[in-house]
Amino acid sequence: MQVLKTPGVYVQEIATLPPSVAEVSTAIPAFIGNTQTGTDAARITSLLEYQTLFGTAPLSEYGALLEAGAPGQPGTLTLTRKVDDDTPTTLYYYISHYFTNGGGRAGSSRSERKARQRSASSPL
Repeated sequence: MQVLKTPGVYVQEIATLPPSVAEVSTAIPAFIGNTQTGTDAARITSLLEYQTLFGTAPLSEYGALLEAGAPGQPGTLTLTRKVDDDTPTTLYYYISHYFTNGGGRAGSSRSERKARQRSASSPL
């Protein structure tokens, strides 16, 4: 039974006929990106299946630098993540979040990406 909390006009529809359209999923997402392994496109239904076919995310390496502040002032802590520019990092996390949030079937394919050359003076 519907609980009405504010005054006004309310409409309650009563279905007398069965739904005319069956509720089925019509969208199957495709994830394309740089992966550790795998070359062919594949239909995946779980993160474990993705890991078997395309690998996982590489381990991240972090660095910490603690600089002391002036007397009576707090110091500074700087955290940095060290990742090679051509390391596949994000596609695994996209697919992980997709399945964590209840995603069903999906497609995945590896795309070859050439490493970009970056000098110390070039902007990010």
